Amino acid sequence: MHSFVPEETQVSLFAYVIQRDERFFSPLPITFWPDRWLSQEKFILPSGEIVPSEEVITDRDCFIPFSQGPMVCAGKNVALAEMRAVVCALLQQFDF
Repeated sequence: MHSFVPEETQVSLFAYVIQRDERFFSPLPITFWPDRWLSQEKFILPSGEIVPSEEVITDRDCFIPFSQGPMVCAGKNVALAEMRAVVCALLQQFDF
């Protein structure tokens, strides 16, 4: 569904609601389930049920972990730097 939004109009998104919408994250939209981000042929739900990948919906465009725009998370740059440091530490410890 497309709608016309006039110039100079402020648009707000409620990230909490979007990131728990079954149209974008299914199954288990309100459950912490990190496996949803993996690329697999089948997924094992926390309940133990096996689900084929065709039934798992993960819309990466709707995932907004740090918010957007002028009200972006103040800790975003710190979190990204910390993730880079962890990856570097792991790469130094293992042979690939």
